[in-house]
Amino acid sequence: MRPRPLYEASVDLPPAEVRERVHDALRQGRGPCVGHVGRRHLNLHIHAPERHVWSPWISIEVSPRGEGSYLRGYFGPHPSLWGSYVAIYAIQVFVGIAGLMHGWISATLGMPTTGLWVALAMAGTLALSCATNIAGEWAGAPQMALIRGFLAELLGL
Repeated sequence: MRPRPLYEASVDLPPAEVRERVHDALRQGRGPCVGHVGRRHLNLHIHAPERHVWSPWISIEVSPRGEGSYLRGYFGPHPSLWGSYVAIYAIQVFVGIAGLMHGWISATLGMPTTGLWVALAMAGTLALSCATNIAGEWAGAPQMALIRGFLAELLGL
């Protein structure tokens, strides 16, 4: 499992101005994004016609830094898809550890080591899950660049 791509930026605008500019652009439909502007966060994702399973979503925290603002957030897939991936990872790890323990105990007792095969299968499915996660990140990279460019143009980065 890899960390999600990080977005960080420092701007000379105060947080209220950052939120206002993004809110105005989203309301006017400018740029590749739709989303929501909260008190401390900007939640952005790609317009529905261009959105795919691998399209990025990002929640950016806007915090004051000196006279300006600091923006920080992580790109990821749709939150429910990301939650599904986390659940799948957890199940695979749990079943893999249980299989490993069962196989090891069986081996020490001279019984068939079927649990080791289960652990090996879970390692394979975990690798497959990680590969689909990486492939989705690669497929979503052009849209991540669109969101970064949208923010750079809007905030004068």
